[in-house]
Amino acid sequence: MSESRKKSAAPITEDVSEVKTEAVLEDMSMAEKGEFDYSIRCDRAQVADHLEILARSFREGQVKLAAGDKSIALVPSPRVKLEVKAETKPEKNKGELRIKVSWKENNTAKSLSISPVA
Repeated sequence: MSESRKKSAAPITEDVSEVKTEAVLEDMSMAEKGEFDYSIRCDRAQVADHLEILARSFREGQVKLAAGDKSIALVPSPRVKLEVKAETKPEKNKGELRIKVSWKENNTAKSLSISPVA
């Protein structure tokens, strides 16, 4: 992780485990185009809390993120691409789990046209 990411990291809430989803997601401006970067060291329970809030947001069809003065709102299309990558390095007591969810705004399937050869 780069130094700039570590310095800019600010917790979403003081204690996510005691905050309802609505409180974490309320009152954030929606940006038309933007980028959001967030990093924090916390215990596993807090990670689970963040993931549960994200899961509920995906079910509701809108994901809003905020930390400090930065915020972003995303509206995922009904069909998304989920990528999961895991790596472990027991000799270094390290592990990593990466989860990536992506989509295109117009995620409609192209229709196939088949014509007989004359």
